[in-house]
Amino acid sequence: MSGSTKAARCSIDNVPPSLVRLRVASPGPHLVRDAEDHELRFVNPGSPVVSSDGGRSPVVWVVDQNARRTRPVMDPAMPGPVLYAVDGTKMEPLWRTGARELAPVGNT
Repeated sequence: MSGSTKAARCSIDNVPPSLVRLRVASPGPHLVRDAEDHELRFVNPGSPVVSSDGGRSPVVWVVDQNARRTRPVMDPAMPGPVLYAVDGTKMEPLWRTGARELAPVGNT
């Protein structure tokens, strides 16, 4: 699960965790928090996608829009989105795109 955790109620400051791993528990079934990252500060992330090598070495991919939803998409000062790769076992960042490497959504 991805999101932007805030420092306090009504705050705009993002703090970790921004990525949380859930697992199905019983009885129930219901979801419980299994692990979380301790570094990432997403601003406006999309849904995570998981890839793996036959079920081993999971990598979680998340695109963070890197700007609040209230920002105009075509604003020239708009930061570019950032693609993150996170170790799905350790919940630690593996890689990320650089600043301005990806175009803001809506630009062609």
